[in-house]
Amino acid sequence: MVSFLTSEAQQSNMSSQESNNSTPQSPPNKPSDPLLSTLRTVVTSTNSTLATFERTALKSTNYFVSRLRALASQGKYFAGKAVAVYDKRGYYGPQLVVGSAAVGGLVGVTRGRAAAVLCGGLGGLAAYENVYGFSLNGGWKDRIAGSGGK
Repeated sequence: MVSFLTSEAQQSNMSSQESNNSTPQSPPNKPSDPLLSTLRTVVTSTNSTLATFERTALKSTNYFVSRLRALASQGKYFAGKAVAVYDKRGYYGPQLVVGSAAVGGLVGVTRGRAAAVLCGGLGGLAAYENVYGFSLNGGWKDRIAGSGGK
């Protein structure tokens, strides 16, 4: 490195030292250097602030994750129960269809008789489709147990 403020003898001495050493020489650190002490203070305060943020984030994340795990286990339990009930819907098919039609009719009564009939019919139709499903190839005989549609 060449500085404009150094003499020629110092420059030649520095160039000979640089040719002897493969790693560059760093200037010695002065403990009383105000810039260096200011940088150390800033770095230390930044590190402590970041550590505080990290501890706070970790606490809140742990609290959130523990609550989420508890909710997930309860949700898994209720989802399992719902799937079990849904799988048994064929056993209670007529009750589901009539109940859905009745609820649809009661909701439709607030709008009039025609709306009650329409809502009841649509509710019953939707329940029937959910319980038994629709078949375009077969007729109502396919729904009767044991006939097999023949």
